[in-house]
Amino acid sequence: MRADIAKLVQSDIEQRACVGERKYGVRLQPNNGRDALVDAYQEALDLCMYLRQAIEERAETVVENCHIAQQAKPKSREEE
Repeated sequence: MRADIAKLVQSDIEQRACVGERKYGVRLQPNNGRDALVDAYQEALDLCMYLRQAIEERAETVVENCHIAQQAKPKSREEE
């Protein structure tokens, strides 16, 4: 059975709200003295950093796997 993505996201949102409530004593409120756009932008920048990290790590793994595969590949008669 496939996961219901909307329900997974709803659960994630509730978990994040609970984390904020434990950390700050209340859930996120409007007019809390913070600039929501700046906060969201900074979070988006963090997301970009994590995405780029994952891309680099995957690229390193692909390069390593290609290198290992190249070493394991038998030489053709032309290469000998």
